[in-house]
Amino acid sequence: PKGNTLLVDQYCMLIPQHDFMHRQVMQGDFPLWNPYLCCGVPNVACISAASFFPIQMLSSFWDSFYASGPAAFLKLFLAGWFMMLYLRLLGASTTGAFLSGLVFSLCGFMIVWLGHPQVNCAMWLPLLLFFVENALRAPGHSTLPKSLRAWAGFSLAYGVMILGGHPPTVIHISMFIFAYFLFRIFKCQRADAR
Repeated sequence: PKGNTLLVDQYCMLIPQHDFMHRQVMQGDFPLWNPYLCCGVPNVACISAASFFPIQMLSSFWDSFYASGPAAFLKLFLAGWFMMLYLRLLGASTTGAFLSGLVFSLCGFMIVWLGHPQVNCAMWLPLLLFFVENALRAPGHSTLPKSLRAWAGFSLAYGVMILGGHPPTVIHISMFIFAYFLFRIFKCQRADAR
C-alpha cells in the first residue's frame, strides 16, 4: 500500500472525534459518550480525544476541517515561542533563540505528529525546562516568591501537558525533565561548594 500509514488514526479516529465534539458543542451539549465510534466509546475518558486540552476546547467551536489549520499553527507557534523563552533565559542571543524556536517547532517529530495528540504534549517541553531553570536560578529565602511562581507555572504547564492526550509522550518528557532537574541540582551544588 502506498501513502503515509501514520495518518490512519488521524482520519479514522481523531478527526471523527473532533467532528463529533464540534457538533455536540454547537448543540449546547458536552458529550460524555460517543455512540458513533466502535459501537460506542466514552468521549471524555478517551484520552486521545484530548477533550479538555485548551486548544482542542477552543477549536471545538469551529468545524473540525476549518479548525485544524489554526490549531496546528497555534501548537507550532507556542512550541517555538516556549523554546525562545527557554533559550533567552539561558543567555542565547535573540537570533539564536529565534532560530532554535523555529527548528524545534518545525522538527520532524512535530510535523509528522501534528494532527495527533503527541504534539499536544511535546510542545510543552521547553516551557517546562524554562520553569525548572527559573526556579533553580532563584535559590535562597530572599527569592522564595519567584521560585514559588516558577513551580506554580511548572505545575500548570505540566497539567496542561497531561490533558494533551498522549501518555507515552508525557512519560518521555517527564523522564527527561527529571534527569534535567537532577543535573541542574548537581550543578548548583557544585557551584555552591566552590
